[in-house]
Amino acid sequence: MYKLGNSVTVPGVVVTGLQDNGTKQRTNTGTWRDVLGGDGMECAIDYSDNNIQYGCIQGGELRRTINN
Repeated sequence: MYKLGNSVTVPGVVVTGLQDNGTKQRTNTGTWRDVLGGDGMECAIDYSDNNIQYGCIQGGELRRTINN
């Protein structure tokens, strides 16, 4: 695990980057799901809107979602 971002507005929501295993998101129900492939790295959840999340993959490519 490289980085971990957690939601400030919704308890239990986490996004994390894993080497060789992509980026995973934990929902508020405790379920993990894949959100990005490749090498997961930096992750963040917007402090004011849980639906805006960021993840990086190899080469520093940044991805953003605005709908969780």
